[in-house]
Amino acid sequence: MARDKRTGVPQIKGVGMLNAIRALRSMNKDRARELLPVPLHKYLEDERILAVSWYPEAEMLELNRALAQLLRPTMRGASLEDTFVHMGYLSGGIDLAKMYASLYRGGVDGDLTQRVATGWKQYHDTGSMSARVEAKRVYFELEEYGLPSQELCWIQRGWFVAFLERSLETRQVTVAETQCRQRGAHSCVWEGSWL
Repeated sequence: MARDKRTGVPQIKGVGMLNAIRALRSMNKDRARELLPVPLHKYLEDERILAVSWYPEAEMLELNRALAQLLRPTMRGASLEDTFVHMGYLSGGIDLAKMYASLYRGGVDGDLTQRVATGWKQYHDTGSMSARVEAKRVYFELEEYGLPSQELCWIQRGWFVAFLERSLETRQVTVAETQCRQRGAHSCVWEGSWL
């Protein structure tokens, strides 16, 4: 089921939640319970997550917030932003090595816009992602997303780094968010560049 038509709650596919849930389950469960709202404790137990089913996007945001609080102390002086970017990078590496490997094949030209748009829709039932390529630069734009948050923007930044590193077969990639709905813009835009 996609977005709940009665409530308008944005939804995310289970596959988009699995990395965070696995990490939370393998880390300090007692601390995770303290960090998560009680209704979300089910994800720490035997709640089966179906990769192709839809779940409330707000629950994923809470899972990511708890995971960041657990990860941050292990990252020696990392800021909260750095922690979320790192989470996005790790998630991108996992996603692109397996189920979504076809997204980065073809590099950053050709049908990149179509691949990025399709990839976004495979995870989320709101928003549209597009890409525009220029010389040694790519711009990713997210419009009309149903649950904008600073945390998602940081996660996406890390995910785009992983995507570009795989697509370009280089580690010399930088990604910066150049506009954000959290700062009053109509959409979120990330600019990726490489040497």
